[in-house]
Amino acid sequence: MFAIFFFFFQAEDGIRDAQESRGLGDVYKRQVFFAARADTSQDDVAHLCSEVLSEHSAVLKSSSVEVVTFLVHGAQQNGPLIFTFRSSTDFAEDALYRNLIPTTAHRLELQRLKRYHLSMFSTPNRQVHIFSAAPQKAKSSAVETRLFVRMYVTPRDLGLSANATLTTEDAAHVLQSAIGATEFARADRKLSTTVYNHLFFNFIEVAFDLGAMHALFMKLKESFATKLYALGFREVEIKFRVMTTGGPVTFRVFIVNPTGHATAIRSYIETLGDDGQIFLQRAEYQDDLDFPGMWESRDNLDSIPESPLYKDAMSVVKNMLPRRREGVAPATEEKQMRLEPYAHMSEKQVRRLNSQLMGTTYGPDWLLLIDVVLRRQWRALLKQRDLSTAIPKKLINSTSFTLRDGELVQGEPSPNCGVLAWLVEYLAPSYFNVDTLETASRRIVLVANDITHNSGSFAVPEDELFAAASQYARDHKLPFVYISANSGARLGLISEVKKHFKVAIDGDAFSYIYLEKADKDALDAAGIKVNCEEVLAADGSTRLKIVDIIGEDTAHIGVENLQGSALIAGEMSLNYATVPTISIASGRTVGIGAYLVRLGRRVVQAKGAPIILTGYMALNRLLGKDVYSDNAQLGGTDIMCPNGVTNWSVANDLGAVESTLRWLDFVPAVSDSTVTRKQLTLPVADPIDRDVTFTPQRSLHYDPRNLVCGCDTTTGMFDKGSWIECMSDWAKTVVTGRATLGGIPCGVVLVETRTTKKFNPADPADPESVASINPQAGQVWFPDSARKTADSLEDFHKESLPCFVIANWRGFSGGMRDMYDQVLKFGASIVDNLRQYTSPVFIYIPPFGELRGGAWVVVDPVINHHAAVEMYCDTTARGGILEPAGVVEIKYREAEVRELIRRSDAEVKSLTTTNPAEAKKREATLLPLYNEVATHFADLHDTPGRMKAKGCIIDIVPWVNARRIFHSKLVRKMAEMDAVRTLLTEGGFATETTAKLALESAFNKTAHAKDASFDMAFAAFLAGEECKTFISAHVSTHQTASLRAVLGNNAALLKKLLEDPALRKAVEGAL
Repeated sequence: MFAIFFFFFQAEDGIRDAQESRGLGDVYKRQVFFAARADTSQDDVAHLCSEVLSEHSAVLKSSSVEVVTFLVHGAQQNGPLIFTFRSSTDFAEDALYRNLIPTTAHRLELQRLKRYHLSMFSTPNRQVHIFSAAPQKAKSSAVETRLFVRMYVTPRDLGLSANATLTTEDAAHVLQSAIGATEFARADRKLSTTVYNHLFFNFIEVAFDLGAMHALFMKLKESFATKLYALGFREVEIKFRVMTTGGPVTFRVFIVNPTGHATAIRSYIETLGDDGQIFLQRAEYQDDLDFPGMWESRDNLDSIPESPLYKDAMSVVKNMLPRRREGVAPATEEKQMRLEPYAHMSEKQVRRLNSQLMGTTYGPDWLLLIDVVLRRQWRALLKQRDLSTAIPKKLINSTSFTLRDGELVQGEPSPNCGVLAWLVEYLAPSYFNVDTLETASRRIVLVANDITHNSGSFAVPEDELFAAASQYARDHKLPFVYISANSGARLGLISEVKKHFKVAIDGDAFSYIYLEKADKDALDAAGIKVNCEEVLAADGSTRLKIVDIIGEDTAHIGVENLQGSALIAGEMSLNYATVPTISIASGRTVGIGAYLVRLGRRVVQAKGAPIILTGYMALNRLLGKDVYSDNAQLGGTDIMCPNGVTNWSVANDLGAVESTLRWLDFVPAVSDSTVTRKQLTLPVADPIDRDVTFTPQRSLHYDPRNLVCGCDTTTGMFDKGSWIECMSDWAKTVVTGRATLGGIPCGVVLVETRTTKKFNPADPADPESVASINPQAGQVWFPDSARKTADSLEDFHKESLPCFVIANWRGFSGGMRDMYDQVLKFGASIVDNLRQYTSPVFIYIPPFGELRGGAWVVVDPVINHHAAVEMYCDTTARGGILEPAGVVEIKYREAEVRELIRRSDAEVKSLTTTNPAEAKKREATLLPLYNEVATHFADLHDTPGRMKAKGCIIDIVPWVNARRIFHSKLVRKMAEMDAVRTLLTEGGFATETTAKLALESAFNKTAHAKDASFDMAFAAFLAGEECKTFISAHVSTHQTASLRAVLGNNAALLKKLLEDPALRKAVEGAL
């Protein structure tokens, strides 16, 4: 190629005059040099250069000139303007190269941007070249405009010698330069919203250590990923060369993160086809270069050169690459691909970006987020447990559902439906067995809104798929997970009618709207129903007055969508009552969407994802003034967390998936009492046989969470790292959550001992309202905390979780405001939910805790009708109607205390007869001391010994041994209730109590009864053959008795039927 940087040719005077008339300055003979005036635009200069070349086209075409480059000074630009013209396009300007020296443009690979309309943006850093790019196609959305940020880096730029190895610090410096220039560019409003930007680096004569390459990029990812994503970068491309004995080998590394949560790093080697086309060959690990056909021609690609030197270079590169780590699966993409110009965004990517702009994740990408979280959990488990086992190659399998003829079937989602539904099967790390190194899978039904389809609104197709997926979850007893990102029920108008109707005006007033007969006929032919009545116009013509606009059968724009919303509201309510149900609120949740997440009860809300019934703008119109500024004021996490609607608040969608998967660990894989629950494997191994080292102190307030998970170096009662609190910002005098005990999932209710504050916000719509902060004492049930307790018990019951209530209440708050706020109603709800609990419940009064009055009443074991509740206490715990001081005021009055003084103090006893006045003085002096004695006397009526003697508690459990003791009791109680349930359903027992007594009677006849530990012995009996034989015998006896009863009640009929020889023979044959 022959290029002229300063283009010289003989210019005639006429040409000079023409140039000067256009304001381009002097033109000298034998050379052309442009010094443009400051008010000349780039396009004017480019047009003149084109004209100059056009006038000399014959000379240029007969020459060997291929590229002509003009440098122009003085126009509207800092530095020279550069224009490039190529012979391949008849010397038309190559706009890609404007203001770029050709060698620079080649290094930036601008030819790969030819599918985009480009606009260069200048930044203070001249090393960084930024292009705003709009796709060259007929219809493109604003979201498809992107930035291409490109740099080439030489050793001089980094202060290195030629072919020096790039360090992490050098790479960070280059990245920071690109980030700084991009931040400057995005300060321009036109570029601030680009969200699929591309960053390209071309390292020239800078060496890379291939063995450490992956680690280098991962380290840079940890440092810069968040910042790059915030700047809209979704792709980073890095080109560099590696020198080998066989010659240089060019590498390209692609780092892509389209969702913001899953980064993929892929490295390739450049190879050259016979036609000069560049191909990319995967080269991350050594085995990427081992595959059939690596050195042979391929049918679908041009052949790779087979020279010995090239093979030698590939062999050297292969040895430089790391070996594939155990557990790292080969990538699913093809190993070879062409290096093509950058493609336009796919429809899927446009939808993904639109979803992200609306603050949520694109529907199908939720499956990717689940995979990302699972891999993180697996890595944490294997690292903490120091296991060499590889992460399973495929952690998640999904089957998409669709509706066909009203039936739920497997298939691709319908393009006309904005709800997606999957059956998801995944390998949970909590189901990993460290002994057998095997992992069990579990399944869930996942339903998500596609916010890119009609803003995620619900119409009849969406409602029907939601209802069908709900029915599938209930039929198969699987957990139901709903991801909410919607705008409520769909609203619309029949656009075809809107285009054709006409308006009848009577004077100055509107009369009616109507259709012409031709328009009505056209609508009827199109299947668009409009009810009309004939009206005689003033001119005598007949008009078709529109009475009802119905539309097509598939036009779902009104009340039918409300009916569908009612349908799915009922389905979600039934889901909660039948199977474990949870919802994720992402993006926005409006109208029926808000009701759905509440009906599912357990809600994970991402920050910036309001849950609302009506948008703030609609409310402002209703109020007639701008009261609310955004939807977060109505239903953001600051509203929904303190009011108890939201269980967990998270930073983003990835956190929402993580919270959901952790909750799913606690619920059974199948809602079936006959299926044995999995014992969870946690990252931190925590032995059962250990002491509980966190101990509350008398009269000192403490964080009740420490009872569960310990504090600093102390340990709590439950497994380390298993505690998950829920509804933490609501009703803070009660703390609820989930934890595991020996790997067994449990619900936990704790009591806050410290004073908390309840914040009541002011309503912007009411100018007279004011915010208030109300203090709430510890160890007291208030209306909100009573409801929180009741709701948590109901949730745990629906999840079939054993429950531990660490009871430390002094009673209910019964003041006027609290009575008005329904403390009595919510206290009664605790009784309702405890009564129907069918999993083990343990009420435990902790060290120096107390349970008094109404607080004792609502949690006493006798409330439960399934023999599921047991009560225990620590050696220092107390229980009674009133606190000792209150009892003394009523039952040990001052006169009785003085009598105690006179009876106990010898000096008072003698002074009473000799000096009564002095005796009274001494009584007054001793009164405080003996009031303390009276209080102690009253306190001795509330001790654990008396509670046990009266049968109000089963046993006294020292806190230090609570972990090992309660684990034994939990294992025993779960096995006991399973056996009782079998005896009730199949063995003919009428109540849980009688079935339990029968089991204990059978147990007492076995050798297990002699063991010291009742819980462990009874659990061993329940798991053994003796118990199975006992249950089988009762089941068989009950079945026989039932059959006899049936036969006895129908003896006459049977006798008559058996008189028929044919029927008798058939019965005998069946028997």
